[in-house]
Amino acid sequence: MTDWGRMVNSRPPSIVGNHADNKLSFFQNASSKASAYHSRIPYLRRLPFAAIAIIITLIAVNLLVWAAVGIVLHWHTPLISTAILSYTLGLRHALDADHISAIDLMTRRLIAAGQRPVTVGMFFSLGHSTVVIATSLVVAGTAAAVSDKFDNFERIGGIIGTSVSAAFLLLLGLMNVYILYKLIVQMKKMIASEPGSENEQFKIQGGGCLFPILQKLFKLVDRPWKMYPLGVLFGLGFDTSSEIAILGISSIQATKGTSIWLILIFPLLFTAGMCLLDTTDGALMMSLYTSTQLARDPIAICYYSIVLTVITVIVATIIGTVQFLNLVLNVAEPQGKFWDGVEKLGDAWDIVGGAICGTFILFGGLSVLLYKPWRRRIDKKRVSNAHFEPLSQDQDIPGPDEEASRNAPSPKINCTKDVNVYVEPIDDLSPYTSPHRRPHAAQKRVSDSAPSPRKRARGTASQPVAIDSQSYQSQPSALSPPPPYTHTFESRLRESQPEDAIVAPAEGSEQATLAPSSEAADDAVDEAFDAHLEDNYDGIDWGRLKLYTKPITTHQHKRSWIYRHGYRVALLKDPTRVFFICHWCFKHKLTDIGIGIYNTSAAVSSAARHLSEQKPGHRLVAPGKTPVASVYNALTTARVPISQAVANQINGFSKQRFRFAAVDWLVANNHPISEFETPAFRRLIAIANPLAEAALWKNHKSVSQYVIRLFDWLRPRVVHELSQSLSKIHISFDGWTTKGGKRGFLGIVAHYVNSDGKLRDLPIALPQLTGAHSGDRLAEVVLSILEQFSISERTLGYFVLDNASNNDTAVAAIAHELNFNPIHRRLRCGPHTINLIGQRLLWGRDADSYNNEGVDELADEAAFIKEWRKHGPLGVLLDIVNYIHTPQQYNLFEKAQRTAYRELPHDADDKLTILQPIKPVVTRWNSYFDCFERAIKLAPAINAYANTHIQNTAKEDIYADSQGKNRPAAPQWMRSDGLTAADWAVVTDYIEVLRPLKECTKRFEGRGEYSFGAIAEVIPTFEFLLTQLEARLLYYDCVVHDAHDEAPEDHLPINLRAALLKANEYYAKLDDSPAYYAATILHPRYKHYCDQAWAEKPDWLALNNLNFQALWADYKSLPLPRPCYTRAPKKPSNIDDAIDGIIDPTRGNTKEDEYEQWKREPIVGKGTDPIQYWFGLRDQYPNLSKMALTILSIPASSCECERVFSELGDLLEPRRRCISPELLAALHSVRRWRRAGFGGGDNDDMGQSKLTDEQMDVLYELSKWVGEDDDLDTWDDG
Repeated sequence: MTDWGRMVNSRPPSIVGNHADNKLSFFQNASSKASAYHSRIPYLRRLPFAAIAIIITLIAVNLLVWAAVGIVLHWHTPLISTAILSYTLGLRHALDADHISAIDLMTRRLIAAGQRPVTVGMFFSLGHSTVVIATSLVVAGTAAAVSDKFDNFERIGGIIGTSVSAAFLLLLGLMNVYILYKLIVQMKKMIASEPGSENEQFKIQGGGCLFPILQKLFKLVDRPWKMYPLGVLFGLGFDTSSEIAILGISSIQATKGTSIWLILIFPLLFTAGMCLLDTTDGALMMSLYTSTQLARDPIAICYYSIVLTVITVIVATIIGTVQFLNLVLNVAEPQGKFWDGVEKLGDAWDIVGGAICGTFILFGGLSVLLYKPWRRRIDKKRVSNAHFEPLSQDQDIPGPDEEASRNAPSPKINCTKDVNVYVEPIDDLSPYTSPHRRPHAAQKRVSDSAPSPRKRARGTASQPVAIDSQSYQSQPSALSPPPPYTHTFESRLRESQPEDAIVAPAEGSEQATLAPSSEAADDAVDEAFDAHLEDNYDGIDWGRLKLYTKPITTHQHKRSWIYRHGYRVALLKDPTRVFFICHWCFKHKLTDIGIGIYNTSAAVSSAARHLSEQKPGHRLVAPGKTPVASVYNALTTARVPISQAVANQINGFSKQRFRFAAVDWLVANNHPISEFETPAFRRLIAIANPLAEAALWKNHKSVSQYVIRLFDWLRPRVVHELSQSLSKIHISFDGWTTKGGKRGFLGIVAHYVNSDGKLRDLPIALPQLTGAHSGDRLAEVVLSILEQFSISERTLGYFVLDNASNNDTAVAAIAHELNFNPIHRRLRCGPHTINLIGQRLLWGRDADSYNNEGVDELADEAAFIKEWRKHGPLGVLLDIVNYIHTPQQYNLFEKAQRTAYRELPHDADDKLTILQPIKPVVTRWNSYFDCFERAIKLAPAINAYANTHIQNTAKEDIYADSQGKNRPAAPQWMRSDGLTAADWAVVTDYIEVLRPLKECTKRFEGRGEYSFGAIAEVIPTFEFLLTQLEARLLYYDCVVHDAHDEAPEDHLPINLRAALLKANEYYAKLDDSPAYYAATILHPRYKHYCDQAWAEKPDWLALNNLNFQALWADYKSLPLPRPCYTRAPKKPSNIDDAIDGIIDPTRGNTKEDEYEQWKREPIVGKGTDPIQYWFGLRDQYPNLSKMALTILSIPASSCECERVFSELGDLLEPRRRCISPELLAALHSVRRWRRAGFGGGDNDDMGQSKLTDEQMDVLYELSKWVGEDDDLDTWDDG
C-alpha cells in the first residue's frame, strides 16, 4: 500500500500514471478532479488531501464489503442481524481508550521525526484485526475442543495484551512528560525574546529523555506500517467485551453447523468497522498536529502543542494505570471496593474511549477560546519590554551574512532646527542602485565607493551562474514592532499584504522604502540567471524529498530570482508541476512539516513573499526591486537646505495611510479597481510624489483583496454601532435584477437611532439572490444577515416593505423564527402605496368606480374607458413622447422645439432652453406627473413635431392610394388630428389631480438632513390626500356629462372614484399595526392630531387607543435605566418642595404613567426634530422616550433600497458586469459605510481581517470571475 504519510504541501499532487497508457486515464482524471475540488472547498482545504483520500477510500471499501455481504446473506437472511452486530462491535471497539491513545502517541512521535503518518490508525487496526480473524477461524474450526478451555485462553491472552498495553502507554506517557517540560521551557524563551525572533527559539519537540536509552526499541516503529506488529500485540486482549463477543459469535455459529466461510464474514465486518474509525482517528490527529496555519506562528505551535501534550499525558497515564490495575486484578484477584471499581471501569472501557474523545474536543475548544486573550496579553508584554533602535541615515542595511551585527547600536542622529548644506549640481543626484542589477546608462553612481555590479558569468554544471553572497534587504523589524503588535487598520494589513512589492519602514524613520522599479514586474526575471542550465543542488538530501525529482531540462521553466535562494524540484508523479524549496527552511528541516515548499508552476509570488518574511535567513527581495531613496535622503545627498518643518512633512509620508486613502477615493468615486494599473494615473501620482507611486499596487487583484479586507474590518464597527443604538433596528429590503435578468440582489437597509441621537439609514448587506425569489427564500437570506450583524429578537424592530405578496410571506417566516406578530411588524412603503393610487387615478381598473348599476351599462362603460386609455389625450401624448427614442427623432424634436421658440415673445424666459421630453416609468414614482408637466411646457414643440409626422403620413397614404398599394405602417396618432386644445386641457386637469400625490410622495421621501420621511407623517398625509380626492370628486359630481356635446367627459371622475377606493383600502390597513397611530400621537407636534381629525369617529379613536396601550405596556414594564446627568443636579430645599407641591401637585408623583404625564407637555413649534426632542427627554421619561425613539425612527418608505440599487447600477457599468457578487457587495458597503463615517480613526482596533490571500481567493472567487453577458468580453476588473 502507498505510504500516504510522506506527502507534503497542503495541496497534494494528483495520482498520475503513464500518459501513454489509456487504461490509467480514468484514475488520472479522477485524481485531478478530486484535487481541484479539494482546493476549492474552504473547509476541506484545511485537511491534507492524503487524509481525505484514504478516508474516502476506506469508506468505499466498507461499502464494497457490505455489498458483497449483502449478496451472500441474500440466501442466509437469519445471519443479517448477526452481521450488523459484528460491524457495530468493530466500530465500538475502535473507540476504546487504548486505540485512541496508542494512535495519538505514535502519530505525534512520527510527526516529530519529520513524517506525515496518515496511515498509523489503519496499520494498527489491521494488526489488531489479524488476531481477531485468526482467532475466530480457530474457534470456529475447533468449537467443541476450544469451548472447554476458552476461559483459560481468554485469561492468558488478556494478561499478555494488557501487559504490553500498560507498559507501552506508561512509557510513552513518561516521554511526553519530558516533552511537555521542554515545550514549557521553550515557550518561556520565546515570550522573553525580541518580537520577530520567535523562529530562532523554536524547535519541534518529540524525542523525550528516554529516547537515547530506548532508541533501538522505538526505532522499530519509525514508519506507519510498523504499527502493524504493535497492533498484533494489542489484539491479544485489550478489550474482552468486543473481541470475546466476536469470538463467541464465531463459536456459536460453528456449533450450529454454519460454514466456516460464512463465519468468516463476521470478523471481516468487525475489521472493516474498526479499520474505518481507527484510520479516521489517525488522519485527523495528523491534520491537527500539522496544521499549516499554526506552522506560520511558532508561538501558536508551541501553545497548542502544550495543550495537546497535556491531554496526551493525562490520557496515557490514566489509561496505562487503569490497565495495570486490571492486570493485577486478573493475576492476583484481590478483593475490596477499590478493586470492584477497577473491575467496573474495565467493563465500561467503551465509555472511557468516548470520554477521551470528549476530552480532546472540550480542551481543544477551550484552548482556542482562551488563545486570543492570552496572546494579546503576551504580545503587549513583549512589545513593552522590546527595545527598537532606529538606524542612522548613513548606516548600511545588513545582508543575510550580517545577522550577527544587526543588533549593534546605531549612532545617534543630531537633529537641528535648520540644515544648512552646500548645493552641488543636481546631475549628481541619482537613486540607489542594487548591487545585483546594472544601473541605467543615464544614471550616475552616488559615490565612487558604491559597489559595482558583477559581470555575468557563464554557467557550469555545478554552479550555473555567479551568485552574489549578499542581497540588498530592508529590516523594518529593527525600527518598529512587527505588524501583529500594532493597532491601526493599516498596520494590520501590513503582514497580510497580497504582494511583496513594498516593505515599508516605520513612520518617521530615515530608512529607504523598497519599491519595484518601473521595469520590474511582480515575478521579476533575473537577468543573471539562465533557467535552461542545470540547477544547483549542492547540499540537497534527496532522502528527505522522496516525492520529488529534478525537473526535466527540456521543459520551459519560469525564470525568477527566487531560485538563487532555493531548489527547483519537480513532482515525481507529475514532472510538469514545479516546486520551490527554500534553502534555509530545508537546512533547518522546516520543510519536513511543510514549511518552505511552494508550487511555482504558474507563479512565484508566494515563494517570493516567503523569502521576504522578516525572520532569520530570509528578508530577501528581488534584484529588480531597487530601493527608492526617500525624498529627504535624496535632497540631503544633493546638499539642498531643508528646514525642520519641511523635513517633518517629507518624512511623515505613510505608505499604509496613502493606500487607505487611495482605495477610499477609488471606491467613493466609483473608479475601476484597475485604475491603479493605468500608466497615465501612475505618472500623475509619480509627479506628485515618487513614494506614493511606488506604494500603489500594480495588480488589480491586490486592490480587490484590500477592499475585501477593508470590508471585513469595517463590518465589526457597524455591528458595534447597531448594538449601541437607542432604538430598535428597523429593516427595509427590496430585490433588484441586473439588465438581462442574469443576476438578482437583495438590498437590506437598517434604520435606527445611534448612541448620539442621530437618525441613521445604513445599508448593511447586498447578498445575491439565487433560485426562486419566494417569501421563504427571502426570509432565509434576511435571517442570515440579521445573524451576521447580531440583530436579535430583542433588538429587531419593524419591516418597511413594498406591497409585493412575497414580502408578506417573508415577514411571516421571519416572525415564526424570531417569535413576533408579523401583522404588527409588517409596514408598507408609503410612496409605493401612493404610486398604486396614482395608477388607479390615471387608468381606473375598479368596477365600482363607474357608478352604474346595470350590467349592460357597466360593460359599455368599461369598454369606453378602455378605448379612452388607448386613444384618449393621455394615450396619444404618451405615444408621441415614447416615439422619440432614436437620434433622428431627437434631432427632429429639437428642430421642432427651435421652430416653436421663434414664435415666442423676445422676452420669454425659456426661449433659448432646449429640453428633452420626460418618459414615464410605471414603477417610478411621480414619473407620469413629471411627464405631463414637461409636456405642457413643451406643448408647442410637441404639436409641431406631431403635425410633421401627421402631414408626412398623410402624403404617404395619398401616394399609396394612388398607386393601389397598401398604406405604410404607422402609429395610429399619425393618422389622427394630434392633440387639440381640449386634449391639452385634459392633460392639465390630470396634472392638478396628480399634484397632491406628488406632494405626498415627497413628504414620505423626506426633506432636510434625513434621507427618509418619518412614519408619523403617514396618517396626516393620508388624511390630506383623501380630503383632496373627495373634494375633487365632489366637484365633478355636480357635472352632467351627457347634457350636450361640449360637456366634459366622465373619464376623470371614474378614475377619481377608483383612486379613492384604493386609497381608502390602504388607509384601512393602517389599523393592522399600532405603530402608525403611536408614531402620530408621540410626535411632539402631532400629539393631538388624531383627537381632532377623528373627532366624529370615536370608534376609530377607541380602537387605536386600545392598541396603543397594549404596545405601551411592553415598554413601561421595562426596568428604568440610570439617568445620564451631565452635571450634578441641584438639591432642592424643603421650601422649594412645598412650593412645587402647590403649583404642580403631579410633579413629584413618580408613580404616574409617563405617557399621561407627557400629554400635558406643550405642543412644540413647527420644524422641531422629534428624534432630538425625545433624545433630550430620556432622563425625564426613560421608558416612554425609548418607545418614542423606536417608533419615530421607523421610515415611511423603503426609498433607501431604491438609492442602493441606483448606485448599484452605476457600479455595474457594461464592462464590469462580470464582477464577483461578493466583491460587488464589499465595494458598495465600503462606500456607504465610509460615507457614514465608519473607519475614520487611525487607532481604532475594533476589527480586522483574518483571511489569507489564498482563503480570500476561494471564498470570494477573486480569481474566477467570468463574463455575465454573452455580448461582453471577459473582464476581471473590480
